Amino acid sequence: RGWYENKEKDSYCFDLKWTVKARDIPHDKLTERQIVNHFDKNTEITRKVGLSNNMKKLIWHNNVNYEQFWPKCYNLTADDELSDFLEEYKMIHAESILKLYLDGESVNERIVRVALKVCCRKLKSIDQILDEGGVITTNYGILENEWEVLKSFNLGRFMTKDPDLSSKSRGRNSVENGPDLEMIDEGDDDNDSGAETSSNTSEEKVDDDSDDDADVDDNVDGDVDDDEPVDNDVNERNVNQEESTQVTVEKDQTKDIVSPRKTAVPLLSDDSSSDTDEKDVEKEDTTEGVEKVNTEKTTENDLQSSTTEIRVAENDETDEDLALDSNLGTITGSELRDRARQCIRKFRERFPQTGINGTRNIWILKPGGKSRGRGIFCSNKLKTIVDKKKSKNEYVVMKYIENPLTVHRKKFDIRQWVLVTDWNPLTIWFYKRCYLRFGVEDYNPTDLSNKFIHLTNNAVAQHHDKFDNSEIEGSMWHSEVFSEHLKETTGEDLWNTTIQPAIKKIVMWSLQCAQDMISNRKNSFEFYGYDLMVDADYNTWLIEINSSPSMDYSTPVTKTLVKEVLEDTMKVVVDYNLASWKKKSKVSTGEFQLLHKPRHPVEKPKTSYGLSLGLEGKAMKVSKKPVLPKSPRP
Repeated sequence: RGWYENKEKDSYCFDLKWTVKARDIPHDKLTERQIVNHFDKNTEITRKVGLSNNMKKLIWHNNVNYEQFWPKCYNLTADDELSDFLEEYKMIHAESILKLYLDGESVNERIVRVALKVCCRKLKSIDQILDEGGVITTNYGILENEWEVLKSFNLGRFMTKDPDLSSKSRGRNSVENGPDLEMIDEGDDDNDSGAETSSNTSEEKVDDDSDDDADVDDNVDGDVDDDEPVDNDVNERNVNQEESTQVTVEKDQTKDIVSPRKTAVPLLSDDSSSDTDEKDVEKEDTTEGVEKVNTEKTTENDLQSSTTEIRVAENDETDEDLALDSNLGTITGSELRDRARQCIRKFRERFPQTGINGTRNIWILKPGGKSRGRGIFCSNKLKTIVDKKKSKNEYVVMKYIENPLTVHRKKFDIRQWVLVTDWNPLTIWFYKRCYLRFGVEDYNPTDLSNKFIHLTNNAVAQHHDKFDNSEIEGSMWHSEVFSEHLKETTGEDLWNTTIQPAIKKIVMWSLQCAQDMISNRKNSFEFYGYDLMVDADYNTWLIEINSSPSMDYSTPVTKTLVKEVLEDTMKVVVDYNLASWKKKSKVSTGEFQLLHKPRHPVEKPKTSYGLSLGLEGKAMKVSKKPVLPKSPRP
């Protein structure tokens, strides 16, 4: 291209500038022709708190339920979100009790009845509850006396089992099994990170100065005692005074509720693979000409083809719903079990995160404004989590994915590259090749003290004694290898029909939620590294979005892909963007595929930015003694 490098990094004399940090770009001094690799205010989606807040605004841009791809996440410093978290924590605790009961664990029937009553209430509409004479005091109406009973059941008692973790059996034949409740420190980073489960305990330190995906802080806040119940300050004696019959269920009696792939609400329909098939797609009309990119551009119609499939089922209550919690005080044994089975089945049909909720109620806490995994830990103890509200840092708490898909018994995450060249109209480029990062040792949810099981980033894995001879070379795979593995193990082309199409939709939706918040500028672009996970039911989940992801040649996989993606990035931001409209269709963009670009920019009144539609009010004060009007004088 005839370019040369200006080695003075603070110089204003440049045509293109690529920096790791956005603050190193003089946004207020840029000329119109200068190209830079960061937008201003980019932290709206790359910081944990920013992404958590903006994800809830997605409904304003696209009629999509974000809970289908974004695990529940709350900002603990915001009082309203803290209240929502408390309700969700209690509800998942009740849900976990029912799952364990159906999985054959010994559970006091009184506790099961209370858990069933609470879960059935969630299936009802507010109008139904009021019609039945109930009082709506909280989101799900979990009363204090109900929570006293529920929290007396210690989920930590069931952490010693080693479940079958093969992708085939976990996805189809088992109730979810979660990790141990031991405190961990996860390899999570605002700039770049490992998987959701890239973790380390306070006893297992990671001391590495390399610039790979994540580092782990030496200090882990808080602790979790597996021998204690979750906030169990209620003596179980109160429960045992009631009927204390212990019920054990045979495993095969729950087969009809533990086949999630048959009942889970799909993120994508089976016929939505058109955006990855190698075929010519329609040309996109623009206001200035006609573009055609690689003849593989995903159209807006393709992206919206399965809109109906990603909706949460309507709350269409039936007589069966009404009967689930009737006469709960008298039913026992098989009848109680049948009702619990029906309830969990309906949860799977209506609530997309029922699978990842698992049975241990584990949450990940991440501090805002910190990178390289500092201050991140995992806990299922309510008090430990809520105490982080007092921290000087903003903390977000995200639901831990308790049913991850494993490959060769190893946990993994997916690193996907995405390029944004304009925020209005939102222009997204999707890199067709990505890679997987694995832990070195076999995944074992009962052992969180071993960093080589849970950390997927190369900075940690390369220090393992058997790294050079590990079953998966370099603990990384090309996406093509993963695709072939899925075909061999499942007999289905799940990568092209399910996982990659889901990733494309997640990318588009996650960027749409913040398109009003980031300062747009022509000739600016942003290169993102998406971290995603796949659960045992082959659903894809967004973990976080990283700005300036690692570009190290750390393994044979990254050595090949990094060289390709950097070259292809220049093809898009320089060759394609600077070409005339008549010549754009002839410009190669390498492996980048134009994923999304509306035909026209969106004009929005600035007065609507950050507009809150919440209702606020003050309590009325009533005088103890009524004030009577004075009688008129005669």
